[in-house]
Amino acid sequence: MQLINLLFVFLTILSFASPLLVPSTYRPPNPLGTMLLPRERSRVAVVGPGGNLGSLIFGLLQRASSFYETGVSNNVSPRGITATAFGSGRLNQKIGSSFKLAVATEDKIALTNLLDVESIKRRLTNFDYVVTPIEWHLTQSRVTANTFGKGPNDMTTEAFFQAGEVDGDVADDDASDAIFFNVMKGGKHLIIVGTGNSEKDDGMIKKLKKWENVKFTFIKPLADKFLTDPIWTYEKGLRNLLVCREAIGEGGEDGVTGLSEGGNEMNVEDLAIFVVAAILSCDPKESRVLEVLDTGEICPTYKTETNMLKPPVSSKSWCVGQEYILSMLSAAIQAESK
Repeated sequence: MQLINLLFVFLTILSFASPLLVPSTYRPPNPLGTMLLPRERSRVAVVGPGGNLGSLIFGLLQRASSFYETGVSNNVSPRGITATAFGSGRLNQKIGSSFKLAVATEDKIALTNLLDVESIKRRLTNFDYVVTPIEWHLTQSRVTANTFGKGPNDMTTEAFFQAGEVDGDVADDDASDAIFFNVMKGGKHLIIVGTGNSEKDDGMIKKLKKWENVKFTFIKPLADKFLTDPIWTYEKGLRNLLVCREAIGEGGEDGVTGLSEGGNEMNVEDLAIFVVAAILSCDPKESRVLEVLDTGEICPTYKTETNMLKPPVSSKSWCVGQEYILSMLSAAIQAESK
């Protein structure tokens, strides 16, 4: 009896100490991303994680890394690439509220000069996926001590991975382009999130298609407005069902086709879930453009006034409603390959 009790205590401690033993509830058919060979534990970096979208992607990846089936490494991954402690502080502020007191420890943060290509390349070495926008919201921040500054009063450009407008940050096309092309030179496979501005997104897709040595997944949100839930948590999960189509190779010379453009809204939280699902699902050896649209239809697992009697089990998934996004992506990718 004593031996059984000791065994029970040991297994209980082991279950807390080793999150890789926790089973996920859903695996889509024939995944081609990190879920294809989960034992390889792919490393993922997020550039500018202090923004609203970047912090959500980071937090979801952190949860996903706790499940073996996702294939996302929890060894120095996910890694947040930011310029200063101001950026890492904004990241921790967001994930602490949305992911049950989660924290990005020092080993999950890399401070670097975002305008120096060699600095970024060093930070992205050995990372399989790099998640990046094409446009950052920028601010000037004091260089953190003992990093890359030369003096105590040095200032640097801090970048935030943002969807929608935020007071206090400004979009600077020249600086954003400089940071993006620095990141592009350091990543193995880029997960690129567009702005919702079709002209700007299609212009970047044209440029990317000219660089054959760059493998990317370009996520083009068909949305004119991004909405944010200030009290969102991963237990709320996916709010609206999304649809997507793989657009590369269609629509003429540009390879861009529209599902339905104009007058659309999208929740930032739903877009973040889609981005992480794309990492789990899409073949990193190929490039693609994924156009994604909010259907406006509430996800069946989303907690509403009429859907509170049977709350979903959030402890067995990296995000409530993940199966709807993963199955939709799987079907879209398989349809395109036929």
